[in-house]
Formats: sequence, structure tokens, C-alpha cells
Amino acid sequence: MLAEYLAADWYSRDETLWEGVYRLIAAHCLECRDGALKVRQYWEPDIWSEQAYAGDDEYVEHYRELFLDNVRRHSRAKESVSIEVSGGLDSSAVLCAAAHLQQLDNLPSPGVEAYSLAFDDNTATNELRFCRAVGDILGMDIHEIPPDDMPVSWYEEQARVYRTTPDYPTVAIFTGMLEGIASTGSRVLLTGLGGDEWLGGSRDYYAEELLRCRWKSLIGCARSDIHELGFQRTSYWFLRHGVFPLLPVQLQKGLKKIRHSSGKKSTAERNCWLSPKLQELIRLRRATFHSQPVPAVRHPGQLHLLEMLHHAFKSYPIESSEVRAARVGIERRHPMDDARIVQFAVSTPARLFLKGRRRKWIHTQALQDLMPQLVLKRRSKAEFSSVVARVIAKMERDLSDTVSYARTEWVKPNEIRLLDDECSNSESPGRSLRVLFGLFGCDRLFPYD
Repeated sequence: MLAEYLAADWYSRDETLWEGVYRLIAAHCLECRDGALKVRQYWEPDIWSEQAYAGDDEYVEHYRELFLDNVRRHSRAKESVSIEVSGGLDSSAVLCAAAHLQQLDNLPSPGVEAYSLAFDDNTATNELRFCRAVGDILGMDIHEIPPDDMPVSWYEEQARVYRTTPDYPTVAIFTGMLEGIASTGSRVLLTGLGGDEWLGGSRDYYAEELLRCRWKSLIGCARSDIHELGFQRTSYWFLRHGVFPLLPVQLQKGLKKIRHSSGKKSTAERNCWLSPKLQELIRLRRATFHSQPVPAVRHPGQLHLLEMLHHAFKSYPIESSEVRAARVGIERRHPMDDARIVQFAVSTPARLFLKGRRRKWIHTQALQDLMPQLVLKRRSKAEFSSVVARVIAKMERDLSDTVSYARTEWVKPNEIRLLDDECSNSESPGRSLRVLFGLFGCDRLFPYD
């Protein structure tokens, strides 16, 4: 697991950094009978179930009813329910739905309060104009809370006190907001988590329509994509996401091998900062992961959804955020990361989630009358790598000049220095930032012998 953290490449869903201590995987329960412990899975989506409506309008109406009911169920609280609003399609939709339900006297809580992080710069983290547009259409004030910029000593204290890797900087920035919400007496915080995973869509609708011989629908998808993105791009997508997934598995593997050998970095090259021992551990983990049988599915697009459902990394930020909130007495709830939304995603035609450049098509269609057009038409997303980069910059000298040389059984100092440079000079240093923060966290978690 140390190798996974230092590579920012996660495969195990139940192991932790502590030997003999395991994570209980989502949708599993722990049973104790006759002195023996057993982990049992109690839920998984039914991939053979199908939503079968006559037209797109009926699918849209079904989703609207499901979404509003999910927000209603998750809003059950003794005090006012709080909602974390980023200005994106998902969290804004949750707030608009809650306000709509309150207007209908169908919200099982005394009221609704909304909160947003107020970044005072012009970077991609600043979403205030979108949040304010939501507030304007609802006639309510959204509390704008400055993000927290924690010192390095705060992260060190996290590792020392809680005996785990410290909260990622994108979780730490919410500390003041959570404390402020708790001070009002609110104990429930709703988020928009899950929308990207289950409603974002993929071009696998080409394979689904081909497999089902729905020629009219297939032509409609192609026309929509050609109109927005051109014939050449659409042709590539048709081959990549329509024809390729339907080829025999062995032929797919052979073509992937050719593609990888023609330019894609090997596992060792991607993890060149790790020591040889940890590189080998990651290689073995990856080989084990990829040797697992491909599950049987109704159409290839479902493989993408199942992969996200079972992705090892998905639980880490959720757990970290929920623990951070629980420390001040708040329960985070995710109406869009709900089992019913997952089931809807695997049961609904893939073409309804992505049309041309419009992701979450069914989501935006269902909520046209509840949300501001500025948000509905938004195609950008907030980008928080600058938040992490600021924290890494404070740790830079320590990581390059001290930690990397003290931890040569883990990493190669010269390669860590190159990662530092990449974080400073690259426009999208995402993985490098995760690696460096993972090195810092593991270093502080496990003191030197």
C-alpha cells in the first residue's frame, strides 16, 4: 500500500497503510457469527435491468422524478439542511431541487442554507459568478466562505494525531466552512458528488446502438456529433467507441498491446521516481488487477460505469471529506452518488448522457426550469491544482533536499527533484502533485527509525 500511495496509483479497495487493518468496501457489511467475521456484499447494480421508454422525453421525466426524490430523501434533518455549492451543474442542481421541494412544502427539514468557497482570484478555482447566478434565481443568499490555507505544521499535526496520511489540500480548504456550518446547529451537508461519474456519459453509445441494431438512433448520434465536432472526429469516435469494443477480446488485447508499444510509457517509466523494490510491487499489483476477468455486461458502455464503481481511488477523497466533516458533527450526504442514481446510469441508454459536447444531457434537460441558464450551459469545471501546488511549494525544499534523501528505500531523490520542477512548470501537474503530497504524508506518518 505504501507503493500505491507513493505512485498515486491505487488498486486495493480494502487494504490500508496499517497491516491487519482493513477498509470496509462500499456496499459491503461485516457479519460476526459464532465468533467468526465475514465480509458480505449486500448491493450491486443490476446490469441486466433496462429502462424502456418510448421516447427521450419520458426518460427525462423519469430522471427528474428520481433526482427530486433523491434530494428529498437525503434532506431529512432536524435542523436546516446545508448545501455545498460550487457553481457547477451538480451541486447547483441539488440546491435548486431542495429549494423547489421547500416551496412545495415537501422538504423534510426546517430550511435550506447554501455555502460556497469564495476564492478572491481570477483562476479556475473562482466560481462565484455561477454561484451568485444560482442565488439570484432562487432569491436567496449563498454564504461565501474564504477557503482555508493551512500551514505545513497543520498537515504534520494531522498525521501525528490521527495516525493516517493528512487531508489532501482540496479537503483542508473546507475546514472553516464546516466549522461555520456546525456553529449554526446544522448537522447535514448535501453535496453534488457523483454527477461526473454517473451522468457524465461516454462515447460508448456507438457500441450500444450498433449492438442493439438501432440504426435510426445510431445515425442520430452520428449526426449530432458531426454537427458539433466534424466528420473526422466523429469517424474516430465511431471506430474507437463503436467498432473496437465489439471486436473479439483477444483481438482487442493485441491492438492495445501494439498501441502501448508504439509510444505509451511502461509502468516502470510512469513510476520512475520509485525505488526498484516499490516499482516491482506496483508492477505486480497492476498485473493482478488486469488479470481479473472482464464482467459480463449488457453493452460495452456499462464496463466504464462498473470500472468507476469499483475504482480503488474513489473512496479516498470521500472518506477524507466525511471524516473531516464528522469531526465537527456534520454528516455529508451525496444525493447524486446514491445507489438509485447508479442503477439509473447502468439501465439507461448511453446516448442520453452525452450529446456532442453536451455532457449530462439528461440532467440539464430535466432541470431546465429550475436552474439559471448560465449554469445549465456551462462547460467548464473548477480546477483546484493551484490549491495543491501552493501547499507543495511550501514543502518543496523539505521534499527535495531532506525527505527524498532520507527515504531512498522509497524513492529516487533526483527523480523527486524532477517532479518538483514539473509541478512548477507544467500547466496540468495533477499526478505529480499527488505523488509529492503522498511522499510528504507517508514521511510524517512513519517516523524515521
